[in-house]
Amino acid sequence: FADLVRFAYPAGSVMGASLAQLHDAALVGQWFVAQPKAREYAAKVGITLDAGDGWLTIAHIVLLGRGVQQATMLLKASDALRPPAEIRDAYARLLGERRGTGNLAMSDTQLMNKLSAPLNKVSDLLKASPVFDARRPKVTWDFVLQRRLDIAIVLSVSTRGVSMPAGLPDILGPMLLKSLRESVERVCGGWQRDGRSLTVVCDELSMLSADDGSVVAWMREKGREFGTRVLFATQNPRQLNDEVRNSFLGYMTVASFLIGNPQISDEVAAVLDDGTGEWTGARVRSIAKYHVALKTRGKDGPLPTAVVRVPLAKSKSGLTA
Repeated sequence: FADLVRFAYPAGSVMGASLAQLHDAALVGQWFVAQPKAREYAAKVGITLDAGDGWLTIAHIVLLGRGVQQATMLLKASDALRPPAEIRDAYARLLGERRGTGNLAMSDTQLMNKLSAPLNKVSDLLKASPVFDARRPKVTWDFVLQRRLDIAIVLSVSTRGVSMPAGLPDILGPMLLKSLRESVERVCGGWQRDGRSLTVVCDELSMLSADDGSVVAWMREKGREFGTRVLFATQNPRQLNDEVRNSFLGYMTVASFLIGNPQISDEVAAVLDDGTGEWTGARVRSIAKYHVALKTRGKDGPLPTAVVRVPLAKSKSGLTA
């Protein structure tokens, strides 16, 4: 969890002590909710948990999201559940030593200063409450890949039709992509050899790539060894950072619809150039509706860039898209 958060935020935002504290808070949260009597003991010490509150809520509490007193009460509830040494150590790293009375030795101000950075990140994620609702059915990427399921992920709205708060899709997207890559490495070894494949489709790459282009680059350079092929799209390559944009525009197959912006169309024309000199920004700006300029490779090398019509799909309403 901590490493996924680090990946999703700008470089340098999550590191060192903050990274370790996120790890410890997640460890405590996941352990606590797994205990059969966790909610009973939480209620006894005055901690209110709704039915949908899961491990991220517990992580939020231990990071002082509800104040120092509630974090102290959570610690007491955990004591009653007899935590293993790993959990006791995580609590100690987060909240410090305790006095003989059981109260925390550090002052409230010291604790708040210590844990403010990881608390801010967990507070951000809790704004997407439907995603982390403990009642929501969940599957892992391993489960999806092992059963070769077809799934679609919509980050803009929840399953209840509630719009995601601004900025959250840009955090959740990179977390999903990185965790998918890790699962592909675990599950899909030998898929290319066995003729099996995984297709990853994304209609706006900027929502998945964050500032770290390593996963997008891995999908391009190493993914095929695991039977992975990708279809990435973006409305504006300039909203991608340099590493992601260079990887994205460096694929062997690249297609572009009409682009009206002269600066972007000039950049895309350079990618579509097939050595004939025919592809200019002006030509990209004049691609006909429902057509794309397509550059790809054949068995013997690069093929000339061609303009092709995109087949239209009829919907149940009779409209085309």
